[in-house]
Amino acid sequence: MTESSSFEHAEPKGLSDGSKSHDTPGLKRREFLAIGALPLAAAVGPVNLVSPRGASAKRSQQEPIRIGMIGAGTNLRTVQIPAFRRIPGCEIVAVANRSLESSQRVTDEFNIPRAYANWEELLDDDGIDAVSIGTWPYMHRTLTLAALERGKHVLTQARMANNAQEARDMLEASLQHPDLVCQLVPTSMSYRIDNVLKRMIGEGYLGDVLSVELQRLQTRFPAVGGELDWRHDERFSGYNILN
Repeated sequence: MTESSSFEHAEPKGLSDGSKSHDTPGLKRREFLAIGALPLAAAVGPVNLVSPRGASAKRSQQEPIRIGMIGAGTNLRTVQIPAFRRIPGCEIVAVANRSLESSQRVTDEFNIPRAYANWEELLDDDGIDAVSIGTWPYMHRTLTLAALERGKHVLTQARMANNAQEARDMLEASLQHPDLVCQLVPTSMSYRIDNVLKRMIGEGYLGDVLSVELQRLQTRFPAVGGELDWRHDERFSGYNILN
């Protein structure tokens, strides 16, 4: 897969826009690990990590964690931004979407200081400590590796990557930056019952599990009578790696 340097690409019909370390008042560096639970799952529970290691305190405790948002779709506007703003010690300082105009619409709506035309400009901003990646999965590997190289903590929304190799690349990159938090927010669709099922299997309630067949019904997929979106296209959605 050729990695793009922006969000621009040939979209299928129906698609639309949709290192530093410090402690802060009410939000110590290791507590940054818990931030992702609110934006995606409204505090459903603990969050899986790509790299579970925080950084040591180097900056003033009076400074907030400054967050840059990459991708400005519905989830960012309706879930992530309101949730981040409920966390003491967090400050959203910048947004980068597919164009400067679309970035500015979000920054104007939420009174965020800076809008960028592309993700490279946002990552070059030394005034940003951490990034929340909310693009389609095909960009997650590129953005995660670039953010880590620039010394920024990373929160990546589900799905993790386009395929298993990209996910492994992200894990390896996170392990090469032990002073940075690299976090994956899993989907909340089965989050509440995962631990219950693990306990039941571990206690032998189901006997010896040899295989599992899963069937699921839902009303929104496929979109009957509607146009296909990015979730139906493996070029952008991938193979639901760690979804």
